[in-house]
Order: sequence, then C-alpha cells, then structure tokens
Amino acid sequence: IKGNIFDLPFDREKFELVLCLDTLEHIPFDKREVAITNLLKVTKKGGYLFLGFPCGKLTRIFERLINNLYIIVTGVEHPWLKEHKEYGIPTRDKILNILEKIPPNSPQKRRKK
Repeated sequence: IKGNIFDLPFDREKFELVLCLDTLEHIPFDKREVAITNLLKVTKKGGYLFLGFPCGKLTRIFERLINNLYIIVTGVEHPWLKEHKEYGIPTRDKILNILEKIPPNSPQKRRKK
C-alpha cells in the first residue's frame, strides 16, 4: 500500500497497532502534529501507536560525521541526512508535548524512557 501520512488511505480506528519508524525526521516540524494526529485517527481506541525516530545529542554527532564522510566519497550531502538537517531531528520532549495535547479518550500512549 502506498500512502501519504497527511492523507492515509484507511478508515478511522482501523488498526490495533500502528507503527511509524524513521519518518518524523523527514517531516517539517510545523507539520508533525498533523502527521501524528492522522496516525492516531487510524489507531483503534485502546490500541497503540509506536513512534520511532532518531533523537538526542549522539544522533546529531553521528549524523554529522556520516554526512561528512558521504560528502567526501560522493561530493554531495546524503539526501536523507540533508532532510534531517533541514527539518530538524525530533526531540523526545517535543513529541511528548504533541502527544499530551491528544484527548484522553484517544488510543493509549505508552512511552519508553
């Protein structure tokens, strides 16, 4: 299935488990709340939305290192890492702030520390 996080081709509350990995860092910061809200719309009540994304100081350090090596080898920035720089790596706190805005009757929100 090919879809768009801003126009998911699924009915509301379709899935008990929704998994979103390595996506948020490719979405502009100001559109991440809409993306997460759309994911929650297709998650059943009592279901789970799992979000996985790079974050933290080590991510920034290693991505800079990897991108510099990529530039040495290819002469250009790695396209995905360029997006990470342009849109910003999500932070755990900012994603939690978005999730805290979601009404309590939405799918359960679990966080891993």
